[in-house]
Amino acid sequence: MKPIPRVTLLIALTLICLESDITKADDLDSSVKSAIESALPWLNEEGQWWIEDKECVSCHHSTFYVWANELADSHGYTVDAALLKQDREWVVNQFIAAREPNPNVENDVVKEGEVKGDGNVEGIAQFLLSPASRHLDEAGHSELLGIIKSNRLDSGDWDPDGQLPRIKLPPEEIRVLSALWSEIALGEMPGTIELKNPTSSEWFAMKLLATKSEAALKALLARQNTDGSWSWVDGESGSPTATGQALFAMSRSGPSGKSREPMDQARQWLVTNQNEDGLWKTRSTKNREKSGRISNFWGTSWAVIGLLESEDVE
Repeated sequence: MKPIPRVTLLIALTLICLESDITKADDLDSSVKSAIESALPWLNEEGQWWIEDKECVSCHHSTFYVWANELADSHGYTVDAALLKQDREWVVNQFIAAREPNPNVENDVVKEGEVKGDGNVEGIAQFLLSPASRHLDEAGHSELLGIIKSNRLDSGDWDPDGQLPRIKLPPEEIRVLSALWSEIALGEMPGTIELKNPTSSEWFAMKLLATKSEAALKALLARQNTDGSWSWVDGESGSPTATGQALFAMSRSGPSGKSREPMDQARQWLVTNQNEDGLWKTRSTKNREKSGRISNFWGTSWAVIGLLESEDVE
């Protein structure tokens, strides 16, 4: 028997490795598809509960719910198109509807011309950055941008609104994160990008989204845990919210963000850590000792958004 030429052996080994990599990629894609199909019914049930019972277009529910379903629909998952259209229009109408006095708040004064979106500027910014915004006509798009612009302070940034001031982050970091969402939605190069000693992965993800630079990508990847996840804040275990946001930022940041291996590690972590009922258990941003219905919704939304945003990245 003649010995196998070294070149032939190297080619054979290379083909085997390539085939193995392709198989692993196919297996991950299949697992991601199953995870999304499992998550959507839970997400939709919770999203409808919030719309029907709370009647509130909050920063942690309706925008993310519509965002996730828009992505799912565009990627060929089963989505009720009529319901999605109805919910998308409901979100926009809630943003632009006149605000009424809150009976639960003493001496609540409504300013002339005040709309509900004035208290949810970050939610509007996130809606405009989501694929749902492509359904807006020029007038609708301008109206939402106008709400963001009208709430800008003389200092150039925005007051964090809604529940944001209560989350467990330094006040300055909350302010900067809120401003980053708005500035990116306005198409501006953020003037508030620098922050001393940031503690959240969201800040690093937003910096990458804003600058699309190799330095920002490197800084975000340096925070990735060995299991493939990102932590919401320093010193914690992996978070579905932070991991989804990191995937979103890398997927949207152009060539600088298309780092396939770290993204696949993150996708694998999300698949592995999903609950059997479809949700991702997520610790509250206000009480880090527990998870709850709202925090689980937030984390599950970001997990689905991250998985779908990163699906087509090569």
